[in-house]
Amino acid sequence: MSAPPPPALTTRVASLVLAIAADLPDRDLPPDAWYAAHAETPLALSSLEVVQLVDLIEASTDLLLTSADVTRAHFATAAALAARLAHRGLA
Repeated sequence: MSAPPPPALTTRVASLVLAIAADLPDRDLPPDAWYAAHAETPLALSSLEVVQLVDLIEASTDLLLTSADVTRAHFATAAALAARLAHRGLA
């Protein structure tokens, strides 16, 4: 079992997800509080939202996502996305 993603990464993931997904609950919470409350909430992102999120991740980091990264499982929840990005070395 891998270690949980660092808090800075989970806050970053929450910020990016909140920037593109309009239908998420508690959007008025700060990103760290939103992640704590909704890390396992299904994101149910549309294809366009996934593309936008991939673009935001790549634009705000030095990480280039591959097709192995952009899967339904990795984009299912904020926690799954944070875990995948941590696995790829993002801190």
